[in-house]
Amino acid sequence: MKTSKIWIISALFLAALMGFRLVWLQYNSASHSPVAIEGVLDLRGWDSLTDHSLPLDGEWEFYPGKLFYPDGRSSSDTLSPSGWIQVPSSWTFDDRPYGNDKYGFGTYRLTILVDPDKENSYGIRVPTSMSSSEVYINERSIGRSGQPAASKENYMPLDVPYTAYFTLKDESKIELVIQVANFDNPRNGGILRSIHFGPENTLRADLGFSRDMVWVACVAYAIHVLYGFILYLVGGRDKKLIYFSLMIACIILATLMDGDRLLYTWVPFTLEWGLKFIYLALLLGGYLLHQLIKDKLPIWLRRRLSLAYELVCGIAFLSVLVLPLPAVLSLEGLYFILMFIPCLGMPVMLYRSTSRIDKNNIFLLLAAIAAINSLIWLFILNTFRIEMISYPFDLIIAMICFSAFWFKRFFRLSEQSHRLADTLRQADKQKDDFLSTVAHELRNPLHGMINISQSVSERELGKIDGKSANDLKMLVQVGRRMSYILNDLLDMARLKENRISLNLIGASAHGITSSVIDTLRFMTEGKQIRLINRIPGDFPLVHADENRLNQILFNLLHNAVKYSNAGEVTVDAKVLDGWACVSVADTGIGMDAEMLGRVFEPYEQASSDGAALRADSDWG
Repeated sequence: MKTSKIWIISALFLAALMGFRLVWLQYNSASHSPVAIEGVLDLRGWDSLTDHSLPLDGEWEFYPGKLFYPDGRSSSDTLSPSGWIQVPSSWTFDDRPYGNDKYGFGTYRLTILVDPDKENSYGIRVPTSMSSSEVYINERSIGRSGQPAASKENYMPLDVPYTAYFTLKDESKIELVIQVANFDNPRNGGILRSIHFGPENTLRADLGFSRDMVWVACVAYAIHVLYGFILYLVGGRDKKLIYFSLMIACIILATLMDGDRLLYTWVPFTLEWGLKFIYLALLLGGYLLHQLIKDKLPIWLRRRLSLAYELVCGIAFLSVLVLPLPAVLSLEGLYFILMFIPCLGMPVMLYRSTSRIDKNNIFLLLAAIAAINSLIWLFILNTFRIEMISYPFDLIIAMICFSAFWFKRFFRLSEQSHRLADTLRQADKQKDDFLSTVAHELRNPLHGMINISQSVSERELGKIDGKSANDLKMLVQVGRRMSYILNDLLDMARLKENRISLNLIGASAHGITSSVIDTLRFMTEGKQIRLINRIPGDFPLVHADENRLNQILFNLLHNAVKYSNAGEVTVDAKVLDGWACVSVADTGIGMDAEMLGRVFEPYEQASSDGAALRADSDWG
């Protein structure tokens, strides 16, 4: 594909992604909500409160190193705030009372003014706080995550989102108090994300919509996981499909652990393992993405850096498992770098492969652009603390592009398989035509040779010695055997075209069997095998095609003699319900289960080392 065309397609695709994202941000962000000033948020007359919940951002009163309600009881001390703190943000203790300016505890307070005649039932949504929190409304505890306390020994860390609802009775003032304690996360502490507030019905609707978006994303991702495994099972067992499916599974886990953290409602993670699980998913996702794209790396880079990257990923993965949480958090930058390396390298490699190798890789390039765009926006939203409802569409579009590549590749391979099958069928037909032609061309000269041999044998009977007479007899027998083989080849073509015809007469099974045994007796030379015809001479005539019966018995007896080294080969017959049942028994190697399944296929022949019996165009 031309370079200019790749750039145009990529630019238009990225512009469309950015446009959709900005429109979503415009209609679903909370950038125009009122903010708290000096610990007071005035929502009186704010009509939009009934349409959407809003973040309680702004200046809160902050009481560092103090808890309003120690042990759940109101403190008798009169507390005064040290000043205002911006929410959301990480706190800092200047005096470093616990050896780290992020460790400690404190109380946040915000006064919310509402119209008492509009709503009386409200809700508070606390998405995260490091590392434990408890919410009080008008001196009443309504929810918590973990247990804040003034010491590490007494507090219980847990960082699970929670929602609490409460009712006002003709009140216009809400005193919101949030107690927070952190003794585990050395990098951040305090209220790190916006607290959401709104009428109960409005808040429930917003939370429901947010969860629905998460479910839509997870279902879309899960479909790709499923078809990836299906294509692996029904296709050529390409390991990349497994890597792709597992990578999407990591994205599902990351989605469930971000935002509303639905996974936390099902799995009782501790604070430590909740954070570690996120890093494990990031590292595993980066490793799997590397496995997907490493074959597109230049050979020198693949040999030198690919193994090093995989080794570092493995060491980082083990470090998350065995190191304590503070050490893991200190290595957070390394984990993100390891995840971003294949993410950032993928568009460059796919661009090269699209322009030089395969134009179908444009779908992989677009998928990479969509995924990188999603990661960049995630960084922007977290850095600038922009609140917006989950937007999974970039990754969904990336998955669709991945799917388009795999499906197009699958259909292309399927089309190639169909063309190859047509070619093989044509070659098979040409082979059958060739064998039929050869059989026709050989049959007349062969019959001439047989007739001449018989004439010479009969004419010179008594004039030539016994050895020459036996040689002529042997020549006739071999000629008849070759005639049978030519008849088999001709019958192959007739069977495929449904042109087999039978000339039914009253035939002697005993006589036909004796003739076939005489023809094959020369094959027993050097073997301790006896050919025995146990069909009585007075056995009733059978209603059959004499030539076909001769052909069937010849093939069965020929195989029996060929794959028997000693013993006997017998032919027997009996009458059962008006039918003549003819059987051939031998003491040869027999057939295994696999050979029995394909014994009547044309041109089948097992090995002669004792594994199975040949079924060489046998019709009986």
